[in-house]
Amino acid sequence: MHIVFNCTYNNGGGKKWVGFSDICSEDIIKYNIEKKRGFCNYSKCRCRQFYDNGFKGKKPKNPCYESNLFVRWEFGAGYKHRTKIEKPIHARNAKKGDIAILTTKIAGESELDRKIVGLFLIKETYENPETIFVGYKKYSIKLPVDVAKKLYFWNYYNTKTNKAIWNRSLFRYLTNEQVAQILKDIIRIAKNDDIKIIANEIYQNANLPKNVPPSSGARKKQKHLDPATDYDKDRKYGLGGEGDNHKKLKEWIAKNPHFLGIKNVRKAEVEKHRFVCGDLPDIVFLCPNEKIVVEIETQYPEPGAHQALKYRALLCAENNTSLHDSSIRAFLVAWQIPSGVATFCKKYGILTKAKKI
Repeated sequence: MHIVFNCTYNNGGGKKWVGFSDICSEDIIKYNIEKKRGFCNYSKCRCRQFYDNGFKGKKPKNPCYESNLFVRWEFGAGYKHRTKIEKPIHARNAKKGDIAILTTKIAGESELDRKIVGLFLIKETYENPETIFVGYKKYSIKLPVDVAKKLYFWNYYNTKTNKAIWNRSLFRYLTNEQVAQILKDIIRIAKNDDIKIIANEIYQNANLPKNVPPSSGARKKQKHLDPATDYDKDRKYGLGGEGDNHKKLKEWIAKNPHFLGIKNVRKAEVEKHRFVCGDLPDIVFLCPNEKIVVEIETQYPEPGAHQALKYRALLCAENNTSLHDSSIRAFLVAWQIPSGVATFCKKYGILTKAKKI
């Protein structure tokens, strides 16, 4: 099984990224201790000792798992501190090849708003004496703040009472379906191409199901969110806006329709052809005898293949014509067209072209 960890909020080294790369700032140390968060409030914690000393002297280095989580990619199952004798906790249902999801409650937020901040493919586990999980650095992801703020853990996980309650344990277990939903949403909304690629590689290495239903966790049930449309406002480019590589390729194709074999263009609508449902394709070429919609991708073209199919259907509907109308075409242009994407496009009549600017 896969595992999800309850990480105490850490803002160390966090600007673009959430944190978890250094010791917390003094205000977060104070916040975590006074809120009695995890290990922070424990008397043997070096941050607690630093706090008790009025923040005088040198800051402790690497006082906890969270302070170097995004450096070492290790996390432990923890200890039971509420007994006279500390008891190490064991988590033996997750193993090498499974995925560890990292979550936190950002300072001031409720349990319902718990965020997913990163993940890793488990490389090994060992007892020391608690169970320690070590990730492959190659297959690990730390999420930018703007992406993490959209990935609510309780969108994917539910309890018997439909309430977002974690209790005291540092970890829970996740199913293949839940992890697949998380990875698919990361691929869907992340702006950074490297994150998309790593997420897809982790997805493939973990042998997760390809087709999964939309998530329907406790947060969605409590807030009455539609599982199918929760991320619709981010569907165009992902969080943070359009990437430079995507923009360059889009602008080049708009100026060079002949590259796609398109002639006699009367008008090139670049992000100006909005369908009635709100969808906004990258380019629509208007020609005397045909209309062509073009979807642009860079390193991860699979979502664009599905978008191109949708845009062609919308263009047919807009023109009150058959879905098989040969005068309405759709192209997918990306840096490369993997075989699986090419097969999908051929099946549904989407033309493809590889181009890197």
